[in-house]
Amino acid sequence: TGADSCVLTLTDGDGDTDTATISVTVNSADEIKLPGGSSSMDLWSLSLLGSLPLLLRRRRRS
Repeated sequence: TGADSCVLTLTDGDGDTDTATISVTVNSADEIKLPGGSSSMDLWSLSLLGSLPLLLRRRRRS
């Protein structure tokens, strides 16, 4: 969150100049809270994901 600005000066081929101020403001994003902690996967999903390589290895052997 914050704001900043800068001044830009342009000069053309005839030596004429012009200035402009560029301002940028950044707002903070809303925080998304997941129910039950910071993980989006429950214990069942994690255990299934962890056992997947073992199941695939057994399938290849048979």
